[in-house]
Amino acid sequence: MSNRELVFEDLKNPLLLFGEHDQNIRFLEKEFYVSIYPKANTVKIEGQEKNVDLVEKALNYLFEESQ
Repeated sequence: MSNRELVFEDLKNPLLLFGEHDQNIRFLEKEFYVSIYPKANTVKIEGQEKNVDLVEKALNYLFEESQ
């Protein structure tokens, strides 16, 4: 089990990152069997290390696209 905390500085529009009603978060949790805990501009991810790595990459991509 792996844990990671991501901090998104200057998060201008959390809705674009997390999705309406956190739909992006829920999708990633379901597809990669991880738990994701978003709070303000911080996201904690828990799961198997390879899945946490993939979710981190996906969230970083969504963040870049939301800016």
